[in-house]
Amino acid sequence: MILLKAYDSIGKGSLLLARMPIQLFQRVSERNLERSGSFHSILIYYIATARKLGGDESTCDLLGIQITRANAELVRLAIGSMASSKIPTTLSDLPHFVGSGKAVVMGGLQPGQSTNAVAALAAEITRAEILVNGTDVDGVYTEDPKKNPKAKLIRSVHVDKLLSWAMGGEVFAGRYELLDPLAIKIMQRARIPTRFVSLGDPGNIIAALQGKDIGTKVVYS
Repeated sequence: MILLKAYDSIGKGSLLLARMPIQLFQRVSERNLERSGSFHSILIYYIATARKLGGDESTCDLLGIQITRANAELVRLAIGSMASSKIPTTLSDLPHFVGSGKAVVMGGLQPGQSTNAVAALAAEITRAEILVNGTDVDGVYTEDPKKNPKAKLIRSVHVDKLLSWAMGGEVFAGRYELLDPLAIKIMQRARIPTRFVSLGDPGNIIAALQGKDIGTKVVYS
């Protein structure tokens, strides 16, 4: 079982569990979902509006979860008959859906958890062979490459270092920098084989599955 965490202009925030995710990802790509980062804009708009109306962070998180599930439903529809008939909404549902042999698409589960944390939990409970965390950049950088063009790509990073970076930042609904601490702690305890790659080129997924030196690899020893 392969778990693809998609965070680019297609299927943002969606989790895809399948034997051969590259074909499914290409099918979603061909249907031109999520043009111009519209999902992220919608997510930010709703959460920002909820805050203006007095919503606390838990309420904003719940709203964000509903939006990620709606987006996951679009991805499920794009995949078609190769996808499971429903989207799991609890972790305990996941083994049942995976057991069907069809691709499973998920969104968020509960407040305080990013889809990165959900991806780590899903990878742990299904004993995924690898977690490919697809992003809109080439991997983990020394700094935000969108803000600093001199930021350097890190080819491999120890999970402890990743956790220390995450612990130094703030986590708010709809904005989880790189990975939130919970996600990394789950990766750490389960020693989940993980690689961060850019989804700008779907071929990066195949390269990651083949163990090629692409993006950023998380190491545990």
